[in-house]
Amino acid sequence: MARPEAERAEASHRGGSNEYILSENDFATIAKILHDDSGILLVPAKRDLVYSRLAKRLRALGLGSFKEYCGYIAGAEGASERMTMLAALTTNVTHFFRENHHFEFLKSQVLPPLLDAAKRGGRVRIWSAGCSNGHEPYSIALTILSMMPDAAERDIKI
Repeated sequence: MARPEAERAEASHRGGSNEYILSENDFATIAKILHDDSGILLVPAKRDLVYSRLAKRLRALGLGSFKEYCGYIAGAEGASERMTMLAALTTNVTHFFRENHHFEFLKSQVLPPLLDAAKRGGRVRIWSAGCSNGHEPYSIALTILSMMPDAAERDIKI
């Protein structure tokens, strides 16, 4: 007899060797708390990431299940753990030219036509999403300056 769909989905996230089960309800609780505390929307496609990063927290806290963890972080005594959870679920690394291949792609594919347009008097606007300390937009600016030393005289904004 076939297992219900939810049970099959659960098994796929257990992977057989995982020590904890991250149920749909547990994931939804974690996602809601994360959103309420930080505004970050945690999509179901991130379920494996949530498991891998928070399983370490369960072990560190001596908890036996994600259900226990959800109860802990939902309570008043879990406020500091919610901050730890936020740090565990987000990328906290920033430096100049992080992910260098992205800047190589900008240099070879994206920027040449934009800078050509700027040379002809066109307006160029570049948005750097998700930067924490500003290293990313400065890295973009340095990349542009390496290609166009007079960029400051053009209508280019990052």
